[in-house]
Amino acid sequence: LYGYYTIFFYKKNIQKYAYCFLFIKSVKIQVTGKCDCMKTIDIVCGVIKTEKGYLIGQRKSNVHDGVWEFPGGKVENQETKEEALIREFKEELGIEIKVLGALCSIHDVREDCILHVCAYVCKWVKGDIHLHAHHKLCFVEAKDLYQYAFEEADKDILDAVNALERGKEYEENRGKKGIT
Repeated sequence: LYGYYTIFFYKKNIQKYAYCFLFIKSVKIQVTGKCDCMKTIDIVCGVIKTEKGYLIGQRKSNVHDGVWEFPGGKVENQETKEEALIREFKEELGIEIKVLGALCSIHDVREDCILHVCAYVCKWVKGDIHLHAHHKLCFVEAKDLYQYAFEEADKDILDAVNALERGKEYEENRGKKGIT
């Protein structure tokens, strides 16, 4: 079976409360096994940028121990993706966040399931970080994210973060050059 997934990259213009479209990417993927019986699991992750860089964590679990990720987790029953993200940050890191908007969505086809991962741009509202689900955390510039061992499917999220950075740079340079 073959399928396609589409990744939408956009950013929120905070002043005008409008979403600006950056680009769409469609990729053909091959699905092995019986697609109709594969369970889909909704996963969310939060992309937070501070003056130090983007917040990433190294997993501390039996599954994928040592792999780097944007913090987040599984969406529970009767929970919106935004609610799940807020809960996961509170459980995993002990901090409160505000979800600003969607960044991208990917499908990670595994042997026994399909992970539907939605990445959101978030703001760290308050609280001090306490590690519960990670060995360590660090703050990384967008261009340096590729140097960390993320899941292969997460590379599209790294691309989205870098596209977001390029969009910010474009906006900043546009203002400096007097372009409207």
